[in-house]
Amino acid sequence: MVTIIEDREEDIYKQFSDAPGGTVHLLVRDSQNRKLDNGKRLHAHLKELPVQGSYEMDIVQSTPSGYQKRKPGCRSVLTGLPC
Repeated sequence: MVTIIEDREEDIYKQFSDAPGGTVHLLVRDSQNRKLDNGKRLHAHLKELPVQGSYEMDIVQSTPSGYQKRKPGCRSVLTGLPC
């Protein structure tokens, strides 16, 4: 099995359609709210899932106080795209 990890979406439809079934897995960070093979939109589907991890950090901003606390979370889903 081969897992390909990508930091951005290029032509992911072509990548998913060209990947040999069962031997190649693609892990892609998304930026588009794509329609999934189950008919849902990706962002709505992810919001239904539990947060798998989180951390708190200070983010410097150009505001009078200069800092704001943020707690980003991580959600992931294994799904397919309609090709």
